[in-house]
Amino acid sequence: MNGLYFISAFSIGILGSLHCVGMCGPLALWVSSSTSNKFKWITYHIGRTISYMSLGLLTGLLGESFRFGGMQQILSIISGLILFLMALYLFFGSGKIDMYIRIHFLDRWFHKIKNALSSIISSNRKDSSLTFGLINGFLPCGLVYAALAASIAGYSIAENLTFMFIFGIGTVPLLLLLQISSLKISKHVSHILFKATPYFLGVISILLILRGLNLGIPFLSPVLQEAGMDCCTQ
Repeated sequence: MNGLYFISAFSIGILGSLHCVGMCGPLALWVSSSTSNKFKWITYHIGRTISYMSLGLLTGLLGESFRFGGMQQILSIISGLILFLMALYLFFGSGKIDMYIRIHFLDRWFHKIKNALSSIISSNRKDSSLTFGLINGFLPCGLVYAALAASIAGYSIAENLTFMFIFGIGTVPLLLLLQISSLKISKHVSHILFKATPYFLGVISILLILRGLNLGIPFLSPVLQEAGMDCCTQ
């Protein structure tokens, strides 16, 4: 697997954290306000990352059939197209700051997760930062969907897991800075950050599509099928 795959993971995470500040910022601030123990702030982010990795396991299992069928190239292009369509949706068709596509199943799931988080907040359980992060990681979020779509282009389940791990790590710095500084993010700033999101997704989608086109460009668009054949012949 070339480095572009994992650079995409970190890019979606670090750039996507601009959106996370608007959506998950209040949740991260609750963790920091409920306890002065900065280790528990970190366990909150560990919990979120574990949840992202568990979702990556599911996409890894989904992509396994494509990998066995020798369709890695097509899979990368499909992943890129999914991200591109998502970017177009956000750019032209969505005015929602939470990037939440209202599907009935996701709607019910969102309320269950929200109720679970609210229960922890209302009980003011200071020992629940890891659990809080685990639940937070399952909140329906367009950027998580984008990362999952991109992760399917991996060569193995292990790479899917690594992709989502790197994505999770990428979301940490800005949220952690928010916790340390206790900054308040205005709705106006959140809206600006949201508006930038489709551009980030658009760039990542183009990179994934190029990767699947087998143009023979080192690092950017390597010949995936030939790499796979070389591996099999060794």
